[in-house]
Amino acid sequence: MTDRAIWLEALVSANGAAHALLGLDARLLVVNQAFAAAFGRLPEEADGKELTELGVPAAIVSQVEAQVRRVVLTGTPVSAFGLLPRGEMVLSPVRDADGVVTAVAAIADTNAAALAAARAEAERAKAETERVRQEAETGRTAIGRFLSAASHDLRQPFQAMHLFHHLLMGRLTDPGARDLGEKLEMSIEAAETLLRALLDVSKLEAGLVRMQVQTFPIDETLSRLLNEFAPEADAKALRFNVRPADAEVSTDPVLLEQLLRPILSNALRFTESGGVLLGRQAAPRHRPRGPVGDLRRLPPARQPEP
Repeated sequence: MTDRAIWLEALVSANGAAHALLGLDARLLVVNQAFAAAFGRLPEEADGKELTELGVPAAIVSQVEAQVRRVVLTGTPVSAFGLLPRGEMVLSPVRDADGVVTAVAAIADTNAAALAAARAEAERAKAETERVRQEAETGRTAIGRFLSAASHDLRQPFQAMHLFHHLLMGRLTDPGARDLGEKLEMSIEAAETLLRALLDVSKLEAGLVRMQVQTFPIDETLSRLLNEFAPEADAKALRFNVRPADAEVSTDPVLLEQLLRPILSNALRFTESGGVLLGRQAAPRHRPRGPVGDLRRLPPARQPEP
């Protein structure tokens, strides 16, 4: 191979794109290294060969021959699909000094190849995303079944404890023993409330609960909670006040009530005298404050700012 041929080969292979020079009968006259490598050959093993000898299907060869004839007749480039195992090639006329088309240059369209590669990568990414989504959905389903079973199985002992406590209280006559029985009931209810809260949090973390965010007056929620817990406060001779907020919040109203309800229940259960205040109080960062139980019983260092 002469120096000129070597440099010419380096030139046409510089961008890594496949190049081939086709005769008017679509026979390969000369190819560069990238074109030959696409068929698992060396350039000298492909030069002068028919396309079918490289494994190109006969149907594709017929299309390429027709496109070569078109290029020769019209003198304009056309796109050829299937000439390479992957990608698109552009067939362009090669003219002699008199302007006569004597051959056809087939050059891989690097833009089309890059686009095809990008599309393939996008499809792989899409498939991977779908696989991850399916795995996450399967995981959520399994967690949901577990939490459902746990909720049922763990509540049964509490129901039994409530039943046994009721039977026990029916047999207790000593005031001291009955006081212990009432404290036992409070402990059972507190544990049950904690279990319910833990299960709810687990459902949230597992993505089994979808937040339905709405903007609504917070006073509507406070009013409902007042009506719900007022009888419990009256039964213990406690003051239960709700301070109107006259403000709107953006959150899930159902989840908000589920959050406040056990807090209020505990505040009323463990407040022995005084009262419970439910309201929103602006803090330095405007964080809402929840229920506060019998503020007078808290140590001064823990009392909220007025």
